[in-house]
Amino acid sequence: MQKLIILIVLFLCAPSITAQTLQVSIGQDIRMAYEGPYYNKANDIGPTWNIEGRILLELEKWRLWTAYEVHQEINYTKWTFLALDYSIKNFPIRNTTVYGGVEISEILRTEVKDYHPSRDHSNFLLGINGEIKYRPNKSAVGISISASIFQAEMSLRQYKEYRTEVFFNVIIDIFELNRE
Repeated sequence: MQKLIILIVLFLCAPSITAQTLQVSIGQDIRMAYEGPYYNKANDIGPTWNIEGRILLELEKWRLWTAYEVHQEINYTKWTFLALDYSIKNFPIRNTTVYGGVEISEILRTEVKDYHPSRDHSNFLLGINGEIKYRPNKSAVGISISASIFQAEMSLRQYKEYRTEVFFNVIIDIFELNRE
């Protein structure tokens, strides 16, 4: 509940800064789309859907966002409850924006072994992210490639410390606020 309150306060305070754009985004993890989660392993299940939805508030030089990711085939959900990115517009190509920032997430993973469900609920996982977004001139729709490196959930720490993800996203402007 504390995370939700912090998120609401930040999104309510942000409109008092300068011009902003509220956006929504939906994306698919590229590796899961063509390999799947257990590629070349005994339990390989093939390509799967790993969908992420985001709500973004874009300021002049900063972007604040939250995201929810679901991968049903492996009972995995990730909530990035707060991410802050710095943006560089028109770099390196016209109509592109490059972002880099930090994120704080939580992961919930449920597994059933021998008819006994086990839950791994890992809070406050830190990560870094980057994104390149292209939006045609005066268009409300854009596309992007985003990547994240973040701490793995507790059940995976014996195998690896960090997770990586790369998503292809479609971003849509909901509305733009101009404050003067």
